[in-house]
Amino acid sequence: MRTSNDRLKAGCGAVVLAVCACVVQAEGEVPDFHGTQREWTSEIEPMVWFAAFRGDITFRNGSTTQVEDIGMDEVHAAPAGRFSLRADRWTFAFTGWATSFDGTATADDSIDAGAFNVSRGDRVKYDLDYASFKLTAGYAFDPLIRDDGNGTALWFDLYGGAQVYYLDFKFGTADGSDSVSEDGTWVAPLVGAKLNVDLPHGFEIALGIDMGATLGGGTGFALDIVPTFRWFPMEHKAVAVEIGFRHNAADLSTGDDDFEFDGFAAGLFASVVIRF
Repeated sequence: MRTSNDRLKAGCGAVVLAVCACVVQAEGEVPDFHGTQREWTSEIEPMVWFAAFRGDITFRNGSTTQVEDIGMDEVHAAPAGRFSLRADRWTFAFTGWATSFDGTATADDSIDAGAFNVSRGDRVKYDLDYASFKLTAGYAFDPLIRDDGNGTALWFDLYGGAQVYYLDFKFGTADGSDSVSEDGTWVAPLVGAKLNVDLPHGFEIALGIDMGATLGGGTGFALDIVPTFRWFPMEHKAVAVEIGFRHNAADLSTGDDDFEFDGFAAGLFASVVIRF
């Protein structure tokens, strides 16, 4: 079983976000390109993501099994966060999340794990560390709807960048007599778009979608879909509460006929937004 120090490693990315935010100093006033003057250049979003896993795991020299067949489909709270810096129409953002969990379950089907076999009904155990960090640069285009004093505006951002995935997976029998482990790091160059909608009374809605190719041993596909809803209770919009949903799909392979995770993590998240 893992110690508390091991679990802290999986959440270190989220801590880095807060540390980076504290050391960045930004001054100046952002030009009013969509009709509402906003005097902020930096934004911090510490969040908690309640993610559940779905998909397929292919064992090296073994068979393919579904995540839910080995009990890994439960919801887990993952630390996450985002830090963004805006300059004129450009927005530079760093997003990260990490999850770490283990457990035992009853196999719902027979599994060929390569080094050993599991029969249906056998007790198995799993251990997963999964993290991702994304760095992007985006450009805001002229608004389709400009705020004329009623607090409503609509515009698009296009952005590009890269996302890094790290996965460390261990699987074995519950008694510890047999086990296998796999780990790897993948980089996914990406492109995406974000729809931004300002509404009266401090409400904001956004939808971001990006996709790319995962590179690292094998080549796969990555997709991130994030709708969000914010409310700024104060007129100057310095602090907000946010809820959203993240669907992050990734095909992570160590090579042909090797280990592969082809699935997604998805769930609601909640955050506090701080602008300065």
